[in-house]
Amino acid sequence: MPTQTFYNLPDEKRSLIEESLIELFNEFHISQVKVAQVVEATGISRAAFYKYFVNLEDAHRYIVQKFANKIHHDILDAVMATPDDIFFGLKEYLVSSLTLDRMSQEFKGLHLLIKGETTTLYKRPTVDESKHFIGQWMRLLQQNKFTIQTTEEAHAFLFFLMDLVTDSITAAIVNEWSKEELIADFDFRTKWLVSGLK
Repeated sequence: MPTQTFYNLPDEKRSLIEESLIELFNEFHISQVKVAQVVEATGISRAAFYKYFVNLEDAHRYIVQKFANKIHHDILDAVMATPDDIFFGLKEYLVSSLTLDRMSQEFKGLHLLIKGETTTLYKRPTVDESKHFIGQWMRLLQQNKFTIQTTEEAHAFLFFLMDLVTDSITAAIVNEWSKEELIADFDFRTKWLVSGLK
């Protein structure tokens, strides 16, 4: 992760570095990116790069983790915005993700996560690390009449839903689905989940 020196940078400079890293890691596999490219894109010196990050892997890990956290929070926000219908909130998140401007940093961050170079998106915090919201999540599950009894099961279900959403948005982007195709596919998946197959 970045050094405190990086976090002490003015927001504008830190954002420029982050945007450049997103661009480079989206365009090239990490093994093809060189520090010289970061230096050229940002206008910082090579020495400054190493004051901010241990190496390119450190910079890559930081950017990936930043967007993984954002996606997890956005999914939770979408669900919490529609407390009586978790799946509607998830569908709203999917549609908003699919309709992002392809040139936006948010879309590029999402694309970076789903292109398969990292498993960060699937890294689960422990139940203890999630305790600040697990009570609220349990209440939301009860409100939706899900028969989930323990915090461990609720935690696992949360990440199951995140996997469902991630897989859906990945399929939509890879297959270049329209909003309607994405919704139809997600509706199938949630029907199978809620009603079963028999």
